[in-house]
Amino acid sequence: VSQLRPEHPSRCAASVRASLYMSLAVGILVAGATVPFTSKIASGLLAAPHLGAALRWSLPLIPASAVLGVLTGTLLGYEEFRLWTILTGLRGILGGVGSVVGARMAGVEGMTAGFASAEVISAALFGFCLRRKRLGIHPFELNLTLDEVRPVLRFGVPMMLSGIAVMPALWFGRLLLIHQAGGFTQAGLFDAATKWGTLVLFIPSSIAPIQLPLLSNLIATGNSEGFRRVVRETLLISILSCALPGLLLATCSPWFMAFYGSAFRSGWPVLVVVSLGTIPTALNTVLGQALISVGAVWRRFAWDCLLAAFIASSAYWLIAPLGALGLGAALLVGY
Repeated sequence: VSQLRPEHPSRCAASVRASLYMSLAVGILVAGATVPFTSKIASGLLAAPHLGAALRWSLPLIPASAVLGVLTGTLLGYEEFRLWTILTGLRGILGGVGSVVGARMAGVEGMTAGFASAEVISAALFGFCLRRKRLGIHPFELNLTLDEVRPVLRFGVPMMLSGIAVMPALWFGRLLLIHQAGGFTQAGLFDAATKWGTLVLFIPSSIAPIQLPLLSNLIATGNSEGFRRVVRETLLISILSCALPGLLLATCSPWFMAFYGSAFRSGWPVLVVVSLGTIPTALNTVLGQALISVGAVWRRFAWDCLLAAFIASSAYWLIAPLGALGLGAALLVGY
């Protein structure tokens, strides 16, 4: 979007439409294909048969999240940062309200149904606002040609594979963890630690969506010096924004883990490892966005395959003796 927008607005709009239809179609197909297997996934992979109904209620998240990803990328590509910020805030509020109300009404099943409903509403809201901006994009018009699909496939297929490459490794580590003795307790410790890690990564995660359209636009206009400057500055901001809060988390880890209850205090070493991992995680995001902006999406896919291999192999050797600490260490080694 960033590269096509200045000189080829019609091609840009066509690419957005193609991305929307393809993501929606694939999301619906994946969700539909998953329906018959939710009970087996819950009882086999998760070792929690009671979560089968919750998994079924969560399936609308797949197409909704896919469409939201395209709409978010479109708004950022047009540098509609203010509108994106407002809509992202509304999305968070809708998700929080839907989850809480659903949980109070029907427990875990209600929570997943409420969150999934909020994401569907958010996708419709994003699409409506995008159309109202009069950017020449009409996301709900069902006209598409093969010429509009080809460029999306050239870029979208390696990006999809890049996302798929890492996700199985993360799932593999989680499954290894919950199948250990006291696995769900260890998973709780790991999740509590990663919540604090996510807080440390807030600034780099907020910069990343804005960084990609800026870099792509600089590449499209031939401003190589500006490109290098933006990459240097985002790297520096990411390191500083993670180093200081990460040091605080690691130093006071028992106190921070105790926020979740006294039983979580024993998981303080997990938080130390997660804190150390925030810097390489942030750098991976920044440098990965730079690769994508210059069109090196297959190279990014290759690096993600390497990342997945490091995470999976490290998890295999470290989780059995160390539990949640081993999974945190595997992610640190990988990133």
